[in-house]
Amino acid sequence: MTLFALLMFSTPAQALSYDEALRLAEQNNPDLQVAAAQRDAAKGGLLAAQASWDPMLNAGVNRPVSTDQNFANGFTYKLSSSTVAWNVGLSQMMPTGTSWDLAVSGAETSIDDLEIFGTEAEGFNNLRMSSNLSVSQQLLKGWRMSYNMRSVISAESNLSQAEATLLQQRQTTLANVATQYWDLYAAGATLTVAEESVRVAKEEQRIVQALLDVGKVAPVERTRVDAALAQAEINLIDAESAYALASDQLALTLGLPLGMPITADTEPSDAPDGRAGARQRGHRGRHGGEPRPSCHESPPRTPSAATKTPATASCLASR
Repeated sequence: MTLFALLMFSTPAQALSYDEALRLAEQNNPDLQVAAAQRDAAKGGLLAAQASWDPMLNAGVNRPVSTDQNFANGFTYKLSSSTVAWNVGLSQMMPTGTSWDLAVSGAETSIDDLEIFGTEAEGFNNLRMSSNLSVSQQLLKGWRMSYNMRSVISAESNLSQAEATLLQQRQTTLANVATQYWDLYAAGATLTVAEESVRVAKEEQRIVQALLDVGKVAPVERTRVDAALAQAEINLIDAESAYALASDQLALTLGLPLGMPITADTEPSDAPDGRAGARQRGHRGRHGGEPRPSCHESPPRTPSAATKTPATASCLASR
């Protein structure tokens, strides 16, 4: 294994099944999180727009206490009083452009201590109440529902657009995960084949060298196997680079740290492809030819089975 491979695989690889990859993408994908945040913001905007038609209640209570002692017109008096004042109001703006306001207020004044010329007088209470109802109607565009509801309509449109964007982003993300997952699987299989090719080339080099030592082969055979080994090692470097790239691309889509090796733990034959009905109908090609091989059929376990044959390439591309 090359130095690049040692650096790449020094960290234990995280094995992910196909379903786990889809679940992680729905939870951690940055683009999905942005789309979900925009959807939530649109929901808040709709609630704020609808709140303009909600009734508003206001209330207040006030209790001032005073004690006055004064001299006026030759008379000396002392007055202690307390007042409890309250008010309640209810108002609302209607989508028709009509607004109404109902207000009720009251005040109760109690004379607790009244003294004139040194003589105390009996206190008394004074209660006052008032109510007011007002209704106003906007003219011109004010009576049109579309004019008054424009903020709500705009907020609903923004929410629908945000939900559609989130759904589209989810489908795009899941499609990208499917493509990148099976690309990673293919890259891992290609890497396995490349490693085996290097091992076979080294063994062939050893055998040819042994035959060359006893004079049973021409020296040109050593040159041939050396070239084959060099090509196999180049292919191994390319396979390691392609595997690292496929792993990083999938990690980025899943919201995982870059540089963390990922292995595809699901075989193509174990992944759902949604084509059960097509297989029951014969699973024929576009032009009615022979049935295409199913993606659920396991490929033959030969040294070259990991490479993309036309059938397996079609299965991987369809995912």
